[in-house]
Amino acid sequence: AGHVTDWNAGAHTVLGWTADAMRGRPVAELYTPEDQTEGRPGRTMRTALDQGRAEEAGWRLCADGARRWVSGETVPLRDTSGAPAGFVTILRDRTDLQQVERALRASEERYRTLFEAIDDGFCVITFLDGPHGPLSDYVHVEANPGYERHTGIAGIVGRTLRGLVPPDDAEAWLALYGGVLRTGTPIRFERYFALVDRTIEVSAVRIEPPSRRQVSV
Repeated sequence: AGHVTDWNAGAHTVLGWTADAMRGRPVAELYTPEDQTEGRPGRTMRTALDQGRAEEAGWRLCADGARRWVSGETVPLRDTSGAPAGFVTILRDRTDLQQVERALRASEERYRTLFEAIDDGFCVITFLDGPHGPLSDYVHVEANPGYERHTGIAGIVGRTLRGLVPPDDAEAWLALYGGVLRTGTPIRFERYFALVDRTIEVSAVRIEPPSRRQVSV
């Protein structure tokens, strides 16, 4: 029937309800109104019965009216004949982790908006090993519209240095950015770009940690 028959100290700590307050109440009351409307409590129990366990994550209602983000699993209890007799649900409080993830997503969205909008050209390169030796090439893994405007190179993401320029030019660029990767020392210089007939000031910084083998330009 989905009513709580036992409630330990850990459940009290996470959700604030005491054992006396929860025993006999429908477990569905811990779910948000949205989850209750969607029938999620019953679906979780059916999945546990059909598959032997049900994993889920979501908001749960606390005694003080707050919501906590939890993850966990529900497994069926069976009697000696193997018939379903109830469920055990294990919950883990992941509210802090959820808040961090939401903040990171918001930060990434702000970064992406700035990345796309700024006039300055910006790209990230990842160094590769290849036939010419370790760190003998790099691939452009990110680039904003400003990068194309300034350099005149379209569709740069996914293209390697050696696939773009002659061998001598490749060695020159590898020496510049490879030095940044190896030493961690930023550089700033000017270079003429023939495609757009302009001289561009370029700076390059290693992206930490060095094991990522990336440089931002």
